[in-house]
Amino acid sequence: MHSDTLDFYWTVSSGSQRKALRALSQADTTESVIVNSELDASRFPEPEHLMVSFASKMNEPWPGPEWILDSGGYSTLSQTGSYDSTVTEHLDFVAEHDDCISRFALRDWACEPSLLSEYGRTVSTHQEWTTRDHILQLEAYETRDIDAEPMAVVQGYDIRDYLEHIDELADYGLITDYVGLGSVCRRGQDAEIKNTILRVREALPERVSLHGFGVKQSVLESPAVRNALDSVDSNAWEQNLYTDATTTAHDGPEWRDEWLAYRKPGFPRCSWENYLITYLDYRNRLTNLLDRPHDSTDRAGSNVSVTSLADWGANNRDRAAADYQLLECVCGRQIDPGAPSPDPRTRGCRHCRTAALSHWDAVRDRRERAIGTHPATSSRSLPTGPKAEQTSASAGQPAASESRTTQTTLPNQ
Repeated sequence: MHSDTLDFYWTVSSGSQRKALRALSQADTTESVIVNSELDASRFPEPEHLMVSFASKMNEPWPGPEWILDSGGYSTLSQTGSYDSTVTEHLDFVAEHDDCISRFALRDWACEPSLLSEYGRTVSTHQEWTTRDHILQLEAYETRDIDAEPMAVVQGYDIRDYLEHIDELADYGLITDYVGLGSVCRRGQDAEIKNTILRVREALPERVSLHGFGVKQSVLESPAVRNALDSVDSNAWEQNLYTDATTTAHDGPEWRDEWLAYRKPGFPRCSWENYLITYLDYRNRLTNLLDRPHDSTDRAGSNVSVTSLADWGANNRDRAAADYQLLECVCGRQIDPGAPSPDPRTRGCRHCRTAALSHWDAVRDRRERAIGTHPATSSRSLPTGPKAEQTSASAGQPAASESRTTQTTLPNQ
């Protein structure tokens, strides 16, 4: 479905879901079962946007809706720890269904903690493998006659991870016109997800559209998040049916009277008729959400306390009076440049480290000039080359470039 600011893609993952949503497609007459049922077809609007995973058994798109093809990274990796297909096979599928697929996600490696711990890997390793596979797939894509648009995927788990991966993708020229945000769908921290979405949006160029993989409806309650995203997908539209079909709790007794097919008293079937009912309910709730007027007072991460530097300084006059300035990184973290330098072995935000180091260099420069030990006030010659440029860099500005070596070791098959 579509609103003025956000496109919603319905994820299709099972045969009954396919049968239900395909029956609503006016451009495809393969599924006509709805006309022979007790359902009123006029009640059910056709889904405008759909998503399917390359890893699904029933993954062929049908004419009518606009499709995104997901690489199926999480489901595949959670089973075997690696992909069982090649990037070429992925592109072959895109080419075969090029008339239906609008965009396809480049192959990525999910960074959920449970997945990493199971195989003894790190976020940085999966980020590097994501970058490697993006390069391989884009190089192959350029040799093919495919109209579908490739979509890079930013991977990570905390904000610093995502910002670092954006840097890495940019270094390799892999920022596509449409970028997906991965590994945000299996979390319970709405405020954290909101803040991540906003920070990633700020870090990407304005020309880039942003898709949120598996973003929950509760996160979309935030107008700021809806403004930051151009599209989202979700498989949560089936949740009411799945809950009633698999639990004895049956929260929300009004659902019991809605289902059309039951496998036993009180337990509905996950049938195509019931999927249509839960689809309609979810669509109505989503429409009401997306049509709400924007509240200018809404802020992403409402449970996160953010203090301006001016207010922080007013409440910490003894620290603000020191001979160092207060800094705020692009990732949102407040930096205390007067604190000891962080252990270089610990993982941190590239921009935090760059801003702090640049400021420490500037402070040291002023102190050396004051006591006469700076090269400019002594008999020593001035440094030249990149080191000189680094010393004179203005405080708080990220380095213009930073060489990176990407590990391209293949995972154990």
